[in-house]
Amino acid sequence: MFWQDPVTDPFCPQCGDRTAAGVRFCRSCGYDLLADDLQPDIEQMLVLALADQPSSCSTGCLWQAGLAGAALFLLALLPDTRRSGHRPLAREKACYANIRVLLGAVEMYNMDHQQMITRMDRSTMKVLQEKHYLKGEISSPEPGCEYANDGDLSGNGRITCAIHGGVE
Repeated sequence: MFWQDPVTDPFCPQCGDRTAAGVRFCRSCGYDLLADDLQPDIEQMLVLALADQPSSCSTGCLWQAGLAGAALFLLALLPDTRRSGHRPLAREKACYANIRVLLGAVEMYNMDHQQMITRMDRSTMKVLQEKHYLKGEISSPEPGCEYANDGDLSGNGRITCAIHGGVE
């Protein structure tokens, strides 16, 4: 079990990138930096509860140790649902947030200029960044997230991701 305090340990345990203080998700990989804070580890609580027991062993000592071992064995068989679905969902939501930011930047650009942006690719993102419609470079939540257009962006087109699709 790895626990991280985002204030004193500003590095992501998943990818090792530096994180800002107070940030919940790593910007590089989407790891939930506060996941271990939000849900205490049952195994650790059981071990700590057993450690508080008196050290003198009576006839029930072996029975208690066997019960604790059985409980740990059963916990080990259970899937760790706390982590299994969070990372992919967090990455998908980060991707959708990127799409919304890009859509907003394209709309603002198109309202301000006669020659409108009609397609999305890396060069379009650079133009939006140079003209200050984007504050910085859009970071990809996972490898393979490439943003493109589905239709004319000056009309009813939309921005999609190669992995996650578009925002519905």
